[in-house]
Amino acid sequence: MASKEGYKSPVEQVVEGPTTRGRTARRSLSWKTMATQKKVEEHLTKLEEGLEEMQAEVNKMSGLMEELV
Repeated sequence: MASKEGYKSPVEQVVEGPTTRGRTARRSLSWKTMATQKKVEEHLTKLEEGLEEMQAEVNKMSGLMEELV
């Protein structure tokens, strides 16, 4: 059968496949993505607050060190 013109083996058909296979582009974020995004934003907010607190403590300590010197 392979000698017939236009014949494709099942393997060739799978390899080539239709061009429309696969997932379509998503139009909106999934619930899981939105939940994860919210958690990431909350985590980043907490990190920023922690960094601000740490910077305030460093400034306070540097002021105390200057007083000692």
